[in-house]
Amino acid sequence: MEQLNIACYGSNFDGYDHLYDIVDHLRFANAGVELSMFPDNTEYTRCLKGQREHFRAFPVTFHGPYLEVEATEPQDTPGSCKILQAYREAFPICREFSARSIVMHTNQRTITPYNKEELQRNAVQNITRIAQMAEDLQVNLLVENVGESDCGNLLFDEDEFISLFWELPSNVGCLIDIGHAVINNWDLEHVIRVLRKKIRAYHLHNNDGITDIHRPLFEPGRKLSLDGIRRLFACMERETPHSDWILEYAPGPHITRELMISEVTQLLHILEEIHS
Repeated sequence: MEQLNIACYGSNFDGYDHLYDIVDHLRFANAGVELSMFPDNTEYTRCLKGQREHFRAFPVTFHGPYLEVEATEPQDTPGSCKILQAYREAFPICREFSARSIVMHTNQRTITPYNKEELQRNAVQNITRIAQMAEDLQVNLLVENVGESDCGNLLFDEDEFISLFWELPSNVGCLIDIGHAVINNWDLEHVIRVLRKKIRAYHLHNNDGITDIHRPLFEPGRKLSLDGIRRLFACMERETPHSDWILEYAPGPHITRELMISEVTQLLHILEEIHS
């Protein structure tokens, strides 16, 4: 692991004082933050830009626009223009924060067997155009595995997601969302071994194996057991030792300073065991 960050998702995205309090108490782990962008919300964006001084002392990554935009829109349509403009505005913010990376989704919309190939082509075309902008501005662009097969919005299955990175420009990196892979029954260790040179970051969270609930990684009774987490961490460290790890937990009263200290302490303890 190169860097450990805490996603603002767990602080209701814009609960910046809550997020600061957490990472301020995680200085023993040199933890940073993952901030999120919602370009349609002018007030949110104004407040986000104001956080540069607040988090100046911490490493920053960004979650790029996703709720208001769709990467599978056909070329040169209003939808395609909207996502291009969203990332055209996002990349300068990344540079202002000296962000380590920004991650984007392949899709949000529902997929059918009849339009899947067309939507995959559209996604590749839009991501390629966004990647060119990222390269021009020297921004580290990552693409995340998203969607749930049971919800009908899984655009790229395990094999297709792996193949995607041989279609995209070489400057595009991969972010593996562990929870998303778990609910889709992916062979995570296989994916990590094959994509090792492309993987630059991970989103870490746990679930019940059915729903994308973004629970704390070490919460008892979840799909990924402690032994499973140990095996996964060993693979991640072996294959992608310089990747960033981002704890991306859903918000709620359980996201406290004490919980996050406990989660990070357990994570670091496992890494110590792996390297001992």
